[in-house]
Amino acid sequence: PKMLFLDEPTSSLDPSSTQRIESILLQAAALGVRIVMVSHDIAQAERLADEVLFLCRGKITEYQSAGGFFKSPTSAEAHVFLAGQLLF
Repeated sequence: PKMLFLDEPTSSLDPSSTQRIESILLQAAALGVRIVMVSHDIAQAERLADEVLFLCRGKITEYQSAGGFFKSPTSAEAHVFLAGQLLF
């Protein structure tokens, strides 16, 4: 496919299975498949993402490169989330 939409594709999987799925996703991306993936797993997003679109309370609060997002998020909500705090 030209594009994949994935919602928590490794949720509840063991580390070995997660690694296998991530490997498949990286191979697909290398072949030019555009992947849009929802994840609450910060470490996974850091490993896989090129760009981050951060949603909070149903609104986009941030959209930038993954490197920029994880180094210096611009929204207060992203700062709180990346610090491991719960958002209400």
